[in-house]
Amino acid sequence: MTDFFRPLFTALTLTCWLSWSFAAETNVDVVTELSAPLQFEENGRIVGVATEIVRELFARTDWQPEIKMLPWARAYQNALARPNVAIYSIARTPEREEHFEWIGPIVPIQFGIYRLRSRNDISVTSLADLRRYTIGVVQGDVRHLYLQKQGMQDFPEGNLNTVSSQELNYRKLFAGRIDLIVMGSMTCVTKRIDCEQLTLVHTLDELSEGLYLALRKGSDSTLVASLQSAFSTMYKDGKLLALQKPLVDLTQHANVLK
Repeated sequence: MTDFFRPLFTALTLTCWLSWSFAAETNVDVVTELSAPLQFEENGRIVGVATEIVRELFARTDWQPEIKMLPWARAYQNALARPNVAIYSIARTPEREEHFEWIGPIVPIQFGIYRLRSRNDISVTSLADLRRYTIGVVQGDVRHLYLQKQGMQDFPEGNLNTVSSQELNYRKLFAGRIDLIVMGSMTCVTKRIDCEQLTLVHTLDELSEGLYLALRKGSDSTLVASLQSAFSTMYKDGKLLALQKPLVDLTQHANVLK
């Protein structure tokens, strides 16, 4: 090696070593909940549109953490209580804003309240009408908190039926144990439930601004900056839109949105 290239080689080596060193010293966990098609388990592996985006984000950094699936309330408490715990897919709300660093939005979302198409006895023309019906929600998630802010209460005093996962809500709705369910319109992309049996009764536009990957404030600044940079690059090179495509194509479930 010539003397001319030796300083450059030394600088590059030091930079790579420092980058690796920062990553090696930072223990990163990633948590999520079961919510198809964004994230779900298939053949023992966590997959889904949001999961693939999160994997791609981390693939563009020096961190390669394992993703763990937990009930939403537990996943959220993990992320809220500890630095360097990334959580997805999470809604960005005023109440959460000051607690997290935000990367995204990683996926678009349109939340709405649905009934079985056969339940013609259910009539909803305003948010106030929802109080007359039992609504399935996931304990502690943004849809649950939003309806509570509208003055609704959990069972047994009120009409909100809380469960640990959205899959349980689907089962209860189709079994006739609840009247309504709050879900993202994109759920039907995977056809994991029979959306032809559902119809939209009310949209929740205030919640429909996209979902994020987030880390508690106080997390490793190098980690946060790397993820934010990776997101910016994914957006610019078109990879983000390519991974989002199954969600933005609404033709597969347009009948649900009528």
